[in-house]
Amino acid sequence: MPAEIFHQIFSYFIFETHKETLSSCALVSKVWLQLARPHLFAMMKVERKRCFSTFLRCIDLRPDLAGHIQELTFASARCRSREDADECCCDDHERPKDDREAWPPSPRLDLGAFTAMFPKLTKLKELMLEEITVAIPKSAPSASPDANADCARTLEVLVIKDVTTCEHDNGPVLPAILDALSPSSIESLTFDRLGNKPRCSIPDHSEETDVTLVANLLDLWGTRPPLDVQHLSLSDPSWVGTAAHFRFYEQKMVQPGCLCSLVTRCDSWKITEQLFAFLHTCGSKHFECLELDIIPLVEGEMSFTIKETPVYLRRGGVTSLRLFPPSRRLVTYA
Repeated sequence: MPAEIFHQIFSYFIFETHKETLSSCALVSKVWLQLARPHLFAMMKVERKRCFSTFLRCIDLRPDLAGHIQELTFASARCRSREDADECCCDDHERPKDDREAWPPSPRLDLGAFTAMFPKLTKLKELMLEEITVAIPKSAPSASPDANADCARTLEVLVIKDVTTCEHDNGPVLPAILDALSPSSIESLTFDRLGNKPRCSIPDHSEETDVTLVANLLDLWGTRPPLDVQHLSLSDPSWVGTAAHFRFYEQKMVQPGCLCSLVTRCDSWKITEQLFAFLHTCGSKHFECLELDIIPLVEGEMSFTIKETPVYLRRGGVTSLRLFPPSRRLVTYA
C-alpha cells in the first residue's frame, strides 16, 4: 500500500488512549517504524519532575524525534492521582481533593534548559503547561527569533494554567515563558495569572488597588512588544479579569485590531465597561465570539439589557454573544 494510506491509518492512533497500539505498529518492521514514528511523537505529555529532565535530554540527543512533536504538555501527575484516589479510596480514608498539602509538590521545569531545546521543536503548534513550577535562571538566554522562526512564529495554542515560579525567583510567569518562546503571534492564548504569586481567593477590586496593579503590570511587562493574539481565554477571571488587567491588555499586551474572540467573566459593571473599551481598541473587524460569564451580575440582581449594552456590540462588532447563565431576555439579542 502507498505510504499515504499508512499515515492516514496511523493518524487515528495519536491519542493517549491508543499509544500502545501505535507503539506496537512501530515494532512490526523498519518500514512501519519510519511511518509510525511521526504519529507516535506527534502528541507528547510529560509528567513528574524526573520525566521533565529525561525528556529534555532525549530531545537534545535526538533532534530527529523532536521534529515530529506537534503538541507538547508539561503537567503535574496530581490530577491523575486525584482520579485514581477517587476510584480506590473508601469513605473512611478519603483524601481531600482541595488540600494541596495532601498531594506531592508540583514538578519543576528548568526554563533555561527548555529554552535551549525549544528551537529543535520545528513543528510544535501547541504548548500546554499545567500545575507545574517553572525555575527561571538569573541569566536565562531568551530564544532567538531567527532560530525559532519555524516553530515560534507558527505557535497556535499556548495554555498556562496554575503555573508558578520557585520561591527564590522574583520573575513573572507569563513574561518569562514568552521570553523563552519569543513568539511573534499566538493564535490562542489561555492563562490564569501573570506574576509569580499564587491566585488570591478574594480579589480586591478597589480603585487604589487597580491603580497599583496597573503600575505593577506595566513594570512587569517592561519593553516587550504587544502580542498578535487572535483568541484570548482567561481561565481564572477573578485573578486576571479585573478592570485594571483589561487596561493593561489594551495598553501593552495585545496588539490593537487583532483579537477575534474572548472568553472571560464580569463581576461588576466597572469590569464590563473596561472590557468593552479593550475590545474597542484590540478587537478585530472580524470579531467572532464573546463568551461572558455574567453569573455575578445576575446574582447581584443587576439588569443586563440591550439598552445598556455598549455601542461596540450594537454596531455589529460581535457576531456571536454567549452569556452564562442563559436568560430569556437575552435570547433575542444573542
